Amino acid sequence: MVRRGHAVLALSLLLGLGACVTETKPASRGAVRRPPPPPSGERPPALPEGPIATPAAGRTETFRASVAIRPRGVVPYDGMVLPLISPDGRFLATQSGMPPTWATLLAQPSSEPPTGLRIGVYDLSAPGLSELPSAEPIPEGVMLGRSCDTTGYLVEWPRPDGSRWIGKASWTNSRVSWVAQGSEVNAHGVLLPGGGVAYTRRSTSSPVTELVVRSPSGGMAALSEPNAAFALPVALGSPDLLGVFLINPQGIDLLVVRLDPMMPKFGGVVIRRQISRVPDVALAFQCVAMLQTPPPPQETSDGDVFLFLSPNVSRMVELQIPSGRTSLLPERSVAAVRAPSFAGAGYLVTTPEGLVFSADPDGDGGGDVTARPPPARLFDTPHIPRVTRSADRPAMLIGPVPGSTPRIQVIELLPAEPQPVPRG
Repeated sequence: MVRRGHAVLALSLLLGLGACVTETKPASRGAVRRPPPPPSGERPPALPEGPIATPAAGRTETFRASVAIRPRGVVPYDGMVLPLISPDGRFLATQSGMPPTWATLLAQPSSEPPTGLRIGVYDLSAPGLSELPSAEPIPEGVMLGRSCDTTGYLVEWPRPDGSRWIGKASWTNSRVSWVAQGSEVNAHGVLLPGGGVAYTRRSTSSPVTELVVRSPSGGMAALSEPNAAFALPVALGSPDLLGVFLINPQGIDLLVVRLDPMMPKFGGVVIRRQISRVPDVALAFQCVAMLQTPPPPQETSDGDVFLFLSPNVSRMVELQIPSGRTSLLPERSVAAVRAPSFAGAGYLVTTPEGLVFSADPDGDGGGDVTARPPPARLFDTPHIPRVTRSADRPAMLIGPVPGSTPRIQVIELLPAEPQPVPRG
C-alpha cells in the first residue's frame, strides 16, 4: 500500500508538468453579471470569474500529467444558481433568465414568484453538448432545486399565494411529479440516498420552520423546535443520517440527526454544534450553497462526514461523524467534493487560487482538529467540481464565462496514467 503522504508528493510533481487539453470554441471575455448580496449584507462565496480553462486556440495539445481536462461546451445560467449534474454523468440541468430575488431563494416571507426563468436539460453522454427537447414544459415560475439523482432533479415553485411546492422533474421529458404541495411553504428539498426527500416546511404566517422527511412510499415525519427554524437540510452518505441547520435566537446550530428513512422516523441528535452567533438564514445558505447533495459514494467505511463552509474559519470544513472531529480544508476554499477516482482518498477543492487536491491525513492525530497534508495544485484557475459514477467522466468542472449574458463552461476531468519523464 502506498502511503498517502507519498501519493500527494507524487501527484504534486506530476501535475507540475501540465494537463491534457481538448479544445472547444474559445470563450469571449467581458463583464460578469453578479447577483445582489443577500439580505444580511454578507456576500455569498463568489463563483470564480473568467474562463475556467485556457483555450488551446483551435488545436489539441497533450502534456505528461496525471489528470486530463476535456472541455465540453457552454450552457446558459442565471448568474446565481449552479447547474445540477446527474450522479451517472448523463445529464445537466441549468436555470437561465432573470434570477430570483434573495428573499425568494431563501424562502423568506417577502419572497415573490420568479418571472422570466427557464430550465434546460443537456445531454452529457452525446458527442456535443446539446439541449434535450421538453415533452412537457415546466410551469412558469418553477426554479431549479438543490439536488438530483439518476432519474430526475428537484424543482421548487413559489406560488402567488405565498405557498411553495417541491417537485421532481424527469431528465428525459421534464414531467414534474409534485412531492410537497398545499398551502405551506415547502423549501430547500434534497434527495436522500434511499430515495426519500428531506425539506423544510412552515405556514405562510409563522417563522417556526420544521424539518420534514418523506419516504419513497409517501410516509412522512416532521421535527420541530419552539422559537426556531430548521433550514437547508443536507443529505449525507449514510441513509440513516441527515444534516441540517437550526436558526434560533442564539445563532445557527449545525445538527446531525438519526433517521429511519423508510418508516420514516427521526431518532436522536448525533452532533449539535453552534457555528455562528448570527441567526441568519442567508448565512446558513452560504454554508452549503456549493455542495453536491447527495454526496458521491464514499471510498472508505470509517464513518460519515458533514462538509460545509464554516463562517468561523472562512474555509470548507469536514465534520467527522460520529466522533465530532473536524478537518480543515485549504484556506479560503469555497467548494469541495470527495474524489474516489483521483489519487486515493481526498477532496477536489475550489480555492480563489485554483482547483487543488487535498488528500486525507494518515491518521486522526488526536485532538478535535485533524491536520491535512499540503494540497496539490491541479489548475491555476478555479473550478467547481462535481463527481459522477461514470467511467467516461468521473468528475465534471463548472464555472462562469465572462460576457453580457451569464454562461457556464462545462469541463470533464479524468484521471490519466502518469508517463515516465525522459532522462536528461
